[in-house]
Amino acid sequence: LARVSSREQEDGYSLDAQITRLTEFATRKNLTVVSTYQIIESSTVGKRKQFNEILKFCKSQKETIAIVADAVDRVQRSFKESITLHELVQKGKIELHFFKENLVISKDSRSTDIMRWDFSVMAAKSYVLQLSDNVKRSLDFKVKNGQWASLAPLGYRNYRDVGNKGGIKLAENSHLVKKLFEKYSLGKTSFKELSVYAKEIGLKSNRGNDVKVSQLQRMIANPFYYGVMFHKGEYRAHCYEKLISKELWDRCQRIRTRGNKTEFKYAAKDYL
Repeated sequence: LARVSSREQEDGYSLDAQITRLTEFATRKNLTVVSTYQIIESSTVGKRKQFNEILKFCKSQKETIAIVADAVDRVQRSFKESITLHELVQKGKIELHFFKENLVISKDSRSTDIMRWDFSVMAAKSYVLQLSDNVKRSLDFKVKNGQWASLAPLGYRNYRDVGNKGGIKLAENSHLVKKLFEKYSLGKTSFKELSVYAKEIGLKSNRGNDVKVSQLQRMIANPFYYGVMFHKGEYRAHCYEKLISKELWDRCQRIRTRGNKTEFKYAAKDYL
């Protein structure tokens, strides 16, 4: 079993290199390789579909299957898998062979080996938690300095310069987004009509699709366009170029919050 968390890590933590080491390890241990898995998935996020496929394969075999991995953290970074793996080990369905730790977990393993496994999982989990803390600190630092730490809203775009430093700047379609704010501020356009207008003037989402009504509703309510970002319940001024004035945004909010009368003018019955 060779694993990396994302495609970005594939080059830095080569799957092929893992497979080469593990194949040589299996040969030295007189193990017959019946299946090879190279998976790209997080061990902490999601349901781990590829990993569960491996366990499903092991359960279907009549003989004990040795799951050979480069290290404990290639198999798991939390204790949530330990229960399932331990049950399969005790039933004799699998053994766990960890190359770097020089550790084998089987139904005959001593308590000291089980403890080593648990400590290795704890170290892997600790790494994930520390990484999460570092990311949170980095995001908080950016926000305090007026930097947006996520995908740019429609009308802006994310970029990276030569020094691999990222930022946000106005996109080529920013003038079209401004037109939508101006049209909506007149108070005679529903969001459905606004989406038709967006299509007429050629505005596309950041993914190249037609702009949906729900996207327009979020866009009109987003204070980012006049220079303020909303983060963790707080409003903070950002350091990027403003697309519209505060007065224009306020006019749009008055129309949005009081309910646009024209939104339901084609309804068969009065809107209650």
